[in-house]
Amino acid sequence: MKTLYVDMDGTLAKWKPVEKFEELYEPGFFLTARTNENVVNAIRGIKLHEPDIEVKILSARLADSPYAEAEKIAWLQRNIPEIPQEDYIFTVCGEPKSKFISEIDRDSFLLDDYTKNLLEWEAAGGTGIKLLNGINHTHGTWQGLSVHHSASPEALRDELMWQTKFLPEIGIQEQNSETSSQQTSESLESNPEADLSIDMAI
Repeated sequence: MKTLYVDMDGTLAKWKPVEKFEELYEPGFFLTARTNENVVNAIRGIKLHEPDIEVKILSARLADSPYAEAEKIAWLQRNIPEIPQEDYIFTVCGEPKSKFISEIDRDSFLLDDYTKNLLEWEAAGGTGIKLLNGINHTHGTWQGLSVHHSASPEALRDELMWQTKFLPEIGIQEQNSETSSQQTSESLESNPEADLSIDMAI
């Protein structure tokens, strides 16, 4: 079973810029976040029509906020009720999201807008997919899989489906290819005369 973990802030919900950090602690901050409609509808489509993919929410919360978790739950229930509350996983801000998942492998996908989360996820063995939401990816540090929020819900869904269904197998093939290349390189080092024949074959 493949699992698609979906971030909330900046992914399902549009991120609200703040001037002061304290604004994150104000009542209503998370509850009134605007919806990333295309992303929400794409995830809804996967949840309803792709039984081979388990969809879960994986969102960081402010542990010392009296409002954050309750407002996130209310927001999710209002905007994407197809995902039940038992499939909400709330992590602690600043800690790797992978710490809150017991088993992670290549079939564990994280859709997130924050490169740090994705790098930590892949370091734990999962597969990251970055949502380009119009305000992130300014430095281009993420070189992995990505989708763009402006694509239609159908295009987003299809792209996510392709990435989750087929890329793990492609990745395994690439890994085998890398192993083969490494073995070829080692062979060349042990037999320098082989260089000429390989260059001519290319």
